[in-house]
Amino acid sequence: MRIPKPIYLHLEKTFDYHCERVMLSGICIGTNDLATAGDFDLAYGMNEVQMRSLGLYVSEPLSEAETTDIFAEPGAFAIRPNGTLMLVDISNGPAARPDLEELLDGMIFNITNDRPVRGTA
Repeated sequence: MRIPKPIYLHLEKTFDYHCERVMLSGICIGTNDLATAGDFDLAYGMNEVQMRSLGLYVSEPLSEAETTDIFAEPGAFAIRPNGTLMLVDISNGPAARPDLEELLDGMIFNITNDRPVRGTA
């Protein structure tokens, strides 16, 4: 599973700006040959147990044209430099992806201003 093209193109445009302020990395459930992300770290090869342990929704393909294996619906996790979880955005469908520029700018603001984590599970 590749990072969707609109998200990749957006990250590519703002990559240098955001990398000066936060460390970007990603997770792909596919194999190494399918994991493409440009200039940031990308982990790959997640299995269903790992996807579910992150709270991600797992789907089966609607057809072989989509993919041939189960996959995770979109999820974004923001982790502070000290390792604490700052933000979680999990969707049960591809149409509800977070605006990455807004997410990254919000993270930078919260880190810069030492804002506390909001909300608890």
